[in-house]
Amino acid sequence: MKFNFFYGIRFKLLTICITSVALAVFGIIFFQLFAAKQFGDAAQLEESYSVIYLAVFLILTTIFFYLFSKNTITRIETISKGVDKIKEGNLQTYIPVDVHDEIGQLTANINLMAKNLQSSMEREHEAKQIKDEMISNISHDLRTPLTSLMGYIDLIKAHMHEDLEACEKYVDISQRKCEQLKTQINDLIEYCIVKDKSLTIYTEVVGVKALIQQLMIDFIPQLEEAGMRFEIECESEVSIDVDVSLMKRLLQNMISNSIFYGKAGKKLMIHIRLKDSKAMIEIKNNGNQIAKEDIPYLFERFYRGEKSRNEHTGGKGMGLAIAKSIAELHKGTITVESDDKETVFLIALPAVKNIEK
Repeated sequence: MKFNFFYGIRFKLLTICITSVALAVFGIIFFQLFAAKQFGDAAQLEESYSVIYLAVFLILTTIFFYLFSKNTITRIETISKGVDKIKEGNLQTYIPVDVHDEIGQLTANINLMAKNLQSSMEREHEAKQIKDEMISNISHDLRTPLTSLMGYIDLIKAHMHEDLEACEKYVDISQRKCEQLKTQINDLIEYCIVKDKSLTIYTEVVGVKALIQQLMIDFIPQLEEAGMRFEIECESEVSIDVDVSLMKRLLQNMISNSIFYGKAGKKLMIHIRLKDSKAMIEIKNNGNQIAKEDIPYLFERFYRGEKSRNEHTGGKGMGLAIAKSIAELHKGTITVESDDKETVFLIALPAVKNIEK
């Protein structure tokens, strides 16, 4: 940052130096006038005591320079003390910025550095907590079906020569447990992949309506089983530039979630529109309302509104977290609103064109 010369520290130090010299000279002149009245010949006095005159001049200059630079030195000492506190780990230290010159800018930068360092350490601490929480949740989520699977294998071994019908039942259950483990592991791997900031995505332009129509074909058996019907409304044809495989995963997660939790309403509505150069995809269902206290945490991994982890109540809470991460990879967002009439998930993605009907 550049400063006006007349407001900078260089000009201040130069002014202090010149002023100190000038006042010392005036002091000598004043002493000579006084000596002339007392001793008569000031010139001879100056010639005889030139060394003393020089010493007095230097002493006066030093005193005046010290007095005039005291404020600047105090500011530097304050910065030094503040840096010492920061060095000791007190990152909440704030050094007052009283003058906006180079020293003031240095002070502001030190304050900003301490603030950023504190934020970085807080993020690191939060990341550690998240990692510990994730390890705990993963351990729980994988241990439960694994323990159950081991139990059913023991039952099969115990009854394989006595009750084949029961063994077949246990085999079916074991297969379901294996599928659950496979799904959980795949979700965890996928979540880690989409959260990787270095992930390279390969995009192509696709029409939103065509993409959703293609996906909905695969959901027909699930909709029929839930006794639901669906409608797609499209105000305008709009396209998006996305990684198609990731976007399919996002929409599948959102639609599947809306079917599972919205089946009580018997209807699924998908509304596509263009707003402010954004492709807006609304996925609505008329099922049960999402509790207000759950909404802020709905897209966090492992969070589930039921506060339970039963695999029969809708998964392990990874689907929405994966969907949000995919949206963010495409510079988009996902939000949700819910009341006693409907629940609406709104996906906003950058649009590349808008072809009016």
